[in-house]
Amino acid sequence: MDPLFETSWKSSATACTGRAEVIVRAGRGVSGVLAGLLFTSVVAARPASAPFEALPDLKVAVQPAFFNPSLGQKVEISAVLPNSAVISISILDPDGFVVRHLISRSRAPRGRRAWVWDGRDDLGEVVSDEAYSFKLDIGSRAAYFPASERQQEISIERADFDAHRGLISYELPRASRVRITASDGVQGGISRVIVDWQPRTAGSILEPWNGFDESGQINILNSRESRISIEARALSKNPLIALGNRGLTFQDRKAKRAGESLLTK
Repeated sequence: MDPLFETSWKSSATACTGRAEVIVRAGRGVSGVLAGLLFTSVVAARPASAPFEALPDLKVAVQPAFFNPSLGQKVEISAVLPNSAVISISILDPDGFVVRHLISRSRAPRGRRAWVWDGRDDLGEVVSDEAYSFKLDIGSRAAYFPASERQQEISIERADFDAHRGLISYELPRASRVRITASDGVQGGISRVIVDWQPRTAGSILEPWNGFDESGQINILNSRESRISIEARALSKNPLIALGNRGLTFQDRKAKRAGESLLTK
């Protein structure tokens, strides 16, 4: 029996991100499972303008991996403090602007301490869907500021497309920002943006796609040179991924924010 799909791939990397392109050649039909899509992603560094060194004895964690503040869900930030300290915590948007002053110069004793963020900004409004980070200060020193650190390279070695169910599946070794596009491979342009640099948690990810272009009229998989391209950039360590706010996009919120980015200081 002739295979429904034959695949090949090629990858490249720039200073910003790695990219792999999967070429899908249709056989007698467009149903079935396309397995073994392979891609590699290299992460761009986002260096801080000022040097930063985390405290080596400070252990920090975030639970859960994502949350929906519109449903009243919250996320916990915890740290094991080696000594009693005065703590300040700021929640930052992807560009380094403060959206919430969570803790301001609060004395915390030695040991494990936890603070809860309800996914709201300083005005009490639910933040837009995005991946946020945080900066933890001990006294006047930035003790934990992962958004300012150079991110590690990530390499992803498993991805599949199930045309029966209309699902792209892949696995992320760490939380990342992902872009997935598809094209017919003929015109050279993008026929469908499936995921547009959206944050995703570490682990197995499923993305729905019915095989059609942006218009919903053309089945891209009917082309013998169909391409699925996947790009990924690692998020900073311990991201706070908020979901569920359908009322205000991050782009809308950017127009209203004030102050300066902490990443430019």
